[in-house]
Amino acid sequence: MKPLFLLALVNIILCFSTKAYIVQNDNTVTLEQYGAVGDGVRDDSKALQTAISSGKTILVSDKTYVINNNIYLYGNASIVGKTKSVFKINNDLSNADGKKFWFAIGITGKAASVRTWGGKITNITFTGSENAVFNYCINLFNADGGTISNCVFDWKGLSLSGVKGDPRGLSIESVNNASWCRSSNVKNMEIFQNKVLHKEDASGCEGIGISNGFNIKIHDNYVYGVADDAIAVHNTDGFEITNNKCYSTQGRIMMENSKNGVVKDNYVERIPRQISGGFNGGGALCMVEIGLANKNAYKPSNIQIINNYFKLPDGIPSPTYMLRAMAVDNCVISGNTFECNTKNGVSAIEIGMGNLRLITNNKRAAGMSSTQVNDFISPSNVTVTNNTCTGSHVLGIYETGPKSNFKGVFKYESNNAKDYRINSDGAIFSHNKAGNISTNSKKQLSSGN
Repeated sequence: MKPLFLLALVNIILCFSTKAYIVQNDNTVTLEQYGAVGDGVRDDSKALQTAISSGKTILVSDKTYVINNNIYLYGNASIVGKTKSVFKINNDLSNADGKKFWFAIGITGKAASVRTWGGKITNITFTGSENAVFNYCINLFNADGGTISNCVFDWKGLSLSGVKGDPRGLSIESVNNASWCRSSNVKNMEIFQNKVLHKEDASGCEGIGISNGFNIKIHDNYVYGVADDAIAVHNTDGFEITNNKCYSTQGRIMMENSKNGVVKDNYVERIPRQISGGFNGGGALCMVEIGLANKNAYKPSNIQIINNYFKLPDGIPSPTYMLRAMAVDNCVISGNTFECNTKNGVSAIEIGMGNLRLITNNKRAAGMSSTQVNDFISPSNVTVTNNTCTGSHVLGIYETGPKSNFKGVFKYESNNAKDYRINSDGAIFSHNKAGNISTNSKKQLSSGN
């Protein structure tokens, strides 16, 4: 009886295994099933949009598909490519639903219904010709649990002449736009192992930027040639930015009005302008700050900046910072390396106040007392430990602003910098190497420096 029982059991297992395999096939489609050609000439937009409406996983062949229309991705629909799967835009999207967004995520159409996306986009190369006119490649309006991975965003072929103030080729974003979608909600997203390739001079595109997000992971990406932030989170609660390589002509890793996050094991370098050559000055390589747009924005808080490498090369023409942490509460800056090779480097680390003018201009202070506003723009409880300043022009670690605006405990320990300028009262300062120490602190600094 046992052999017969075992044989029956094996047959049952095989039956279920076969059924599972068939179900998996039934949940996948190809673009060719919906009339796509993939010859790099014919517009396959309709085929892609129809495949998305099936709600299934779209398997994309190793072809170049011209997508000259706005695409809406929603529900659990996924787009899965191979090694040479290309989506190319040759069109001015002003002639379609609008040039703002190429792939709009989490809505069924412009100003149409919301259908939160939770699928994946993987192994697709997004690119465009000189005739392409659009702003954002992928914009996340409503997403929960989606992933974007192993994609290439290649904008080196875009015509960028005359587009100042109208940047093209923003790769992955989640900006709000009421004319497209009245409410946005992006959470539990993972963006990893993507390449962003651009050729900008100044005042251009972010590489990867998330606004109004929750629990966002951005890791192991390569961003090159953008003129704005390589990676940014805006008004986001819960983020991990780890192990990315960022090369920007003027940008940084940005944390604007964001909280509960980690920035760890990243490499960030300022590179020459990609069209005209030479370097841009100004700005910083990493920034924590109070933002510009949202009157209900978070105060930056509970942020760790750990084990990153920041580099400023020779040739920077004007004063430029490396890491600025402004108006932040409960921040740890530890184990980072700051390599400065330009005489125009200002500081390796600056701890300071937020910009009150920005808050007032954006009505953030409406309904707040002067004490509340002061607390909002003031930093508190910052720990700076085990950071190394190196290069041909070694920089220092500074606090800037009135001492009355430094709240709580500021701790500086085991750093190696050119000099230290400490304003906060009662700063804990020990075992720091090199350089001069200047302080306006009331309390005696610790020994061992």
